[in-house]
Amino acid sequence: MSNSLLDVCLNFEYVVAKPKRMSGIPIYQIVFSVHAIKRMFERGITKADIRHVLVNGEIIKAYSQDTPYPSQLVLGWSGNRPLHVVVAIDAQAQKLYIVTVYDPDPGHWEPNLKRKKL
Repeated sequence: MSNSLLDVCLNFEYVVAKPKRMSGIPIYQIVFSVHAIKRMFERGITKADIRHVLVNGEIIKAYSQDTPYPSQLVLGWSGNRPLHVVVAIDAQAQKLYIVTVYDPDPGHWEPNLKRKKL
């Protein structure tokens, strides 16, 4: 069974707020890659920023053929700061893997930060 990223994040939010498991609602663990942790440290991005982007952001690109898990590029905002988060989803193990996080460079992205410039 496949879940949308928004469903997964909303369920994650529920788990954070109320640790009891509701029947039928999957609980996803967020796992940060070493690469993502390094980039977060370098760029001053917090776990709270990432969670906020995942819950409130917009999927701007899906990479369904990525291995070992399909991934998505999510655009979100932490205050006035735009962020891109690449997340891989292992639905079977109910884990979200944070692959990388970065500030989208306006020189490489369209003004809405959703598409790369040609």
